[in-house]
Amino acid sequence: MTNEKRRRILTLTLNPAMDVFVHVDQLYAGTLHRASEFRKNPGGKGINVSKALKAFGTSTVAAGFIGGHNGDWIESELDNEGISTRFIRIAEETRMNVKVVEAQGKLTELNSPSPGLEAGDWSRLEEMLEQIGGENSWIAFCGNLPGNGPPDWYEKMIHRCHKLGINVAVDTSGEALQKAIRAKPDFIKPNIEELEELTGKNIATIEEAATAAKELAET
Repeated sequence: MTNEKRRRILTLTLNPAMDVFVHVDQLYAGTLHRASEFRKNPGGKGINVSKALKAFGTSTVAAGFIGGHNGDWIESELDNEGISTRFIRIAEETRMNVKVVEAQGKLTELNSPSPGLEAGDWSRLEEMLEQIGGENSWIAFCGNLPGNGPPDWYEKMIHRCHKLGINVAVDTSGEALQKAIRAKPDFIKPNIEELEELTGKNIATIEEAATAAKELAET
């Protein structure tokens, strides 16, 4: 294993999307709009982390589930950006999310439902992580689980990663986050609402957020 590979950071996006941004002067329900700008981006928290890492010159691999033409497009775009990928192909189409941006900056989002996954999809992803996981110094588990995802999946994979000597970062929410922290990941990134849910505290100031985060880290 080369030192370059061992310094690499693998990001995992289980529920990526083709994000379509449509810019209009103002959004009016039930009327025709002529967009001033229309663009597409590969979307998903882990994919965004890989983009940032690439921009800072850090070796990274983007992984997760993709399917159909949208999945092909995401993989092609990341390849064009020089980001390595190890996606698991699924039968259903990767979702498309539409984000309408008004001139004043107001954002309206229309997110598609998650594609369905089969038991074999999860097994193939876990096999891939076992095969290449040890080549990475960190694995970042990012985003919500697909609709039929086991709520303890992140927790289970954190234990596996630690046995391989891999550091783990987690950026998710809800039950998946609550179960993930039981496996003591090396880093988590909760927002205020998630930190309140994890600690049972009302947080109104930076000082309260820092205190709650410290208490959570010490548990």
